[in-house]
Amino acid sequence: MKLYTKRRGLQEQSEFPIKNSIVHKELDRLHNDAFKYAWAAYEQQNAQSANIGAMKNLRDRQLQSGAVTAASQTQQQVQKLLDMNK
Repeated sequence: MKLYTKRRGLQEQSEFPIKNSIVHKELDRLHNDAFKYAWAAYEQQNAQSANIGAMKNLRDRQLQSGAVTAASQTQQQVQKLLDMNK
């Protein structure tokens, strides 16, 4: 940054934009990659959470209808999904 400031001198940002520097472009690339991977992880976690919620509702309906074996199997699937999130 000091070198950039020194080289820019009295020039304005519009005349000597820092966004065109290799450091700035690399930081943008790193930030964009980090955001992309974080967003993908967020979407995956929310999809699993939605699945877990739906499966718990199914389990409850199965229990209410007397399908205890099916409810037990559904609960095992819920637990597998929960274990994957750890």
